[in-house]
Parts: sequence; structure tokens; C-alpha cells
Amino acid sequence: MDEQNFKASVLQWRNTCLSAANSAKLSYQRALHLTPWEANIHIDTAICLDLICTMEENNSADPIVWELPEKMSLGGLMLEPVNKDFWVTLGSVSSNQALKQHSLIRALQLDTSLSEAWAYLGKIYRQSGHKQLARQAFDRARSIDPSLALPWAGMSAENDHQSRAGAVNESYESCLRAVQILPLPEFQIGLGTIAARSGELMSPQVLMAVRQAVQRAPHYPESHNINGLVSEVRSDFQSAITSYQHAKFALGMMRRSKLDNRYPFVDVSVNLARSLCKAGLATDAVRECEELKTQGLLNVDGLQVYALALWKLGRHDEALSISRNLAENLSNMKQESATGALGFICTLAYNIAGKDSAASVIHTLPGQPSYNRELKFIISALDALQPSKRFQLPHLSTPPRLTSYDVMSEVHSNIALGKAIGGESNNCLGAEGGLSYLKKVLHMYPDCSLVR
Repeated sequence: MDEQNFKASVLQWRNTCLSAANSAKLSYQRALHLTPWEANIHIDTAICLDLICTMEENNSADPIVWELPEKMSLGGLMLEPVNKDFWVTLGSVSSNQALKQHSLIRALQLDTSLSEAWAYLGKIYRQSGHKQLARQAFDRARSIDPSLALPWAGMSAENDHQSRAGAVNESYESCLRAVQILPLPEFQIGLGTIAARSGELMSPQVLMAVRQAVQRAPHYPESHNINGLVSEVRSDFQSAITSYQHAKFALGMMRRSKLDNRYPFVDVSVNLARSLCKAGLATDAVRECEELKTQGLLNVDGLQVYALALWKLGRHDEALSISRNLAENLSNMKQESATGALGFICTLAYNIAGKDSAASVIHTLPGQPSYNRELKFIISALDALQPSKRFQLPHLSTPPRLTSYDVMSEVHSNIALGKAIGGESNNCLGAEGGLSYLKKVLHMYPDCSLVR
């Protein structure tokens, strides 16, 4: 599907939804004309008008101007000023933060056990940056009514931004609970986003949720982007490419400033280039990266994809040049991203120029970085192949306890091989050094068949 067909299909979907909403609005207006004393009709009309305003993206940013959904909600409250549900509705349809908070607090004054009011109040606090108040409000809502989806989704967003161990898994479980209770596209997209961080993209629940989000919210770029990630992790690269292209088309349809769209556009473009590279379309991947480079938007993830695509095309000098640019940005990257990028640089240098080049990359790094599991294996393998240039890395001789058991057994085997190669004499392996080292390692890993 090309861009024009995609836009036409999304516009057709939006017009169908708007037509149904406008039809409902006319019915409510007719009922309101016949029975203006019915407060419920005012509230239902307000909800319908709020839906129309959201779809047309014409909400006013002026806090002084009263929007039509707010006026209709106030009409219902004039008839029933102590109706707690009407106050919650006013808080949900209003775009004025002060009015939203006042309405929800008024609803809680009428009934402190109103879970919807606590949930919406938590959402307001989270958006305004008051995380502790947001957490308390969400906890209160969940304790009153565990079957309400919004507080589960809110707690998921709170946990997702925490760095403590297990926070991402808690976030995933909370968001999954919210999706199971109320499968809204926003919740489903959030589930896919968290699944990408927690390694749960292969989950059938995530697959079903993301595919539903694409069907129910085709105008959201995030739904297509997450769908691309789900397809990519299943090695369905053609579907992933199509999804990323749809995400770019959807971004082009959004009524936001160029600054708002720039960073999502970069992420989607890098994802598209990566899938193109995996699908064997390295030329298209290079073209995608060069477009980002021309606009000055090529980030560190894009540099890795760019270098890999150039290497696959046989443009080795250019690939090494890009990898050097990537190495210059290591100090500005987060630790996890930096170690992953370093492992990529070493692997690329080894495949293009051999072990000497890869070894020189590590030797020229400033300081001692923190190594992840893949990089430990790469360095130990290079250390074994390069006995004349011992890295003497303390992280390898005393590995941290949190490192994977299987990975560290392979690392120690590589170290033993390096000691054997390093002790060679008359073209014969010096096995004594390797055996001595393995005997020491055996005390650390007595059940490891590889070490034995």
C-alpha cells in the first residue's frame, strides 16, 4: 500500500467514525429538545461532543474559552449539582487542568469511594509530574475497584519509568491487566511498548493486542511502529517493513509541529532501515539512513544500522568510517547502549579487517567501560586469538555475579584457550597453562559440562 492509498483508507475510517458520532449527536440534540429537564441527556451529549472534538483535533488551548462539552456537562450539573458521576464527567471532558482537578475533588467530596475519580485524579497528577500523588491515587482506585482498567494502566506507566530491578516486569503485568479489562488502543500500544523493553514481544497476548490496536486506531503511528517490532521479532521482515512505512505515513498526517514529529520519525526510520537490512535490502537501508544523515537526524542506533548495511554492500571503508563516528559517541551514551555499540564495533572491525583491527579498537578506548555479557564473550575470544597483546581486563578475571552462568563459562573457556595459545612453543600448544586455569574455574562452576 503506497502513501496515498494509506491516507485514503485512514481518512475513510475517520470519516466513518465521525459520521457515527455526528449521528449520535443529532439524536442527543433531538432528545434534549424534547426533554431539556433530563440531566443525563446533557451528560451523554457532552461525552459525544468530547469524542467529536478529539477526533477532529480542534480542542481549544485557551483556558478562558469554555468548550461545548464543558458547557453541556455544566448544564447537567445545574440540574443535579450533587451528582458525583456528573462531576467526574466534567473532569474527564475538560481540557483545563484546574477545572479537571476541581471537578474530581468535588466528586470525591461527595463520595470518597468513587474509584473513577481517584483514577482520573491519578492521571492528572502523573501528567503534571507529581508522581507520588499519582501513585497514591492509583493505589486508592485499585483498592476500591480492582476491575477498573485506568489505574492499572497508570501504575504501569509509573513503573515503566523506574530504574529499580523488576520495575519493567511489574509495568508489563500491570499494563497486561489493563488491556484484559478494557482493550483500548492506547492501553494496547502501551503494552507493546513495554513488551519491547521487557523482551515480551513474542507473547501471544502482545501480538493480539497490537494487531487489534492497528485495526482500531490506524491513525496512530505508534500502533504501526509496535506492530513492526512484533513482526520483526518473528522474522517476518516484509510485514515489519510495511508496518514501519505505514507508521511514517501516519506521522505525516498528524497535525503537530515538525519538532514534535522529529524524534518519532527518527525512531521509525531507523526501525525501517534495520528491517530492510535484515530482509536483504541493504541498498534501501542505506538510502533510508542517508536521508536521516542529510537531515542531521541520524542517531547512534541509526549509525549501527548504516554501518551494517554498508558492510553488507561491500563498502568496507565507509562502514569502518561510520563505526569510528559511532565510537566517538560512546561517552555520551547510556551504559547499556554503549556496551552494545562497542560489541557491534568490535564485531564489524573483526569481520572487515581481522582480529588485529578489532583488538586495536578495544585498546584505544578511554578507561575501562562496563562490559555486558555479549561483549565479555567477544573480548575473551579476541584475547584468545591475540596472545601477544593481552588485554588483561579485570572484568574478565573477576566477573560480576550477575553475569549469565552460560556466558561466563564460555568466557572462561576462551580465557583458558588464550592461555594455551600464549604458552605455545615450537608450534605446539602449551596446554598446561590452560588446564591449570580450568581447574581453578571448575571450583566456581562445578556443574559446567563445558568447563569439564
